[in-house]
Amino acid sequence: MSERVDASVVIPAYNAEAFIVDALAAAQKQTVQAVEILVVDDGSTDGTRALVEAVAQRDPRVRLFRQPTNRGPSAARNRAFDEARGDWLVLLDADDTMDPERIARLIALGNRHKADLVADNIVRQTLADRVALGLVFPRAMFERDRPMPLPEYAWHERISDEVPPIGFIHPIIRRSFVERHGVRYPEAIWCGEDSYFTTLCLAHGAVLWTTAEAYYRYTMRSDSLSYRDDPEILAELERQSRRLVDEIRPMVDGVTLGHLSKRADDLGRMYHYRRFTQALKDRQIGEAWNLVWGPLPVPYILHRLLTAMTRRLNNRGHQLDPQRAGEMP
Repeated sequence: MSERVDASVVIPAYNAEAFIVDALAAAQKQTVQAVEILVVDDGSTDGTRALVEAVAQRDPRVRLFRQPTNRGPSAARNRAFDEARGDWLVLLDADDTMDPERIARLIALGNRHKADLVADNIVRQTLADRVALGLVFPRAMFERDRPMPLPEYAWHERISDEVPPIGFIHPIIRRSFVERHGVRYPEAIWCGEDSYFTTLCLAHGAVLWTTAEAYYRYTMRSDSLSYRDDPEILAELERQSRRLVDEIRPMVDGVTLGHLSKRADDLGRMYHYRRFTQALKDRQIGEAWNLVWGPLPVPYILHRLLTAMTRRLNNRGHQLDPQRAGEMP
């Protein structure tokens, strides 16, 4: 490998033996001239380490680092950041892949527009055969190549029934920016850490450039649980959102703080609504009643119930209509 490294692909891995080889292959196939691939084994108890070591023996671009215990994805990414030599940091989850031209094209955009972060849209795919299932974000959000300022990014972080928060993006990051500002992942956070980190970068003045293309491929796994379905995750995300608002308050404008504060409030309502529905399922009418007269306004409950019913009807219609199978959103 040449002395200069264009990009460092950062792959945190915990018990990832079922898919780590695919992620490594996607990184190895990148068309960018000089790339290193940093895998942080986060205390895996399966065959992840052995698989990565076998690939590293054949490809010196692959470097393996071990965490003695499972410390979470934030700590793993920070470890890789400390070891990285590339001009750009490229985040890749161990169960995901990306198109071969992704890094080269995003770096070209970043250099052309003097950006610190560059993000593309994301394609959902199956784990077993990597079949594309559609785009994660609507085309209108990434309609053209352009900068996205922090207030707009914060608005896209809102909780919506139609669109996931923009924090799901996996931007490439100019390493000199994070080193200059000392930005790192907060290691106490185990979920929603990418959103937190990206917002921190923008609060420190990073320029985020987005492209209409979709090169990153996010894997839909059957064992993955939506954050909307787990009250503990919702409660943790609410705490993170309020902590983030407090942390960046001196650095950002009121519009941004308003959007992020609303996100925290919405996560809180979702948490209480999930408790409400669980109480109904468990026939704990008293607890459900207390939630209605406490943190959950009745109009919000009716809205959530109506939305859930509409979604079920729409999903049933899609299943009955073979013309819509595999349709891109």
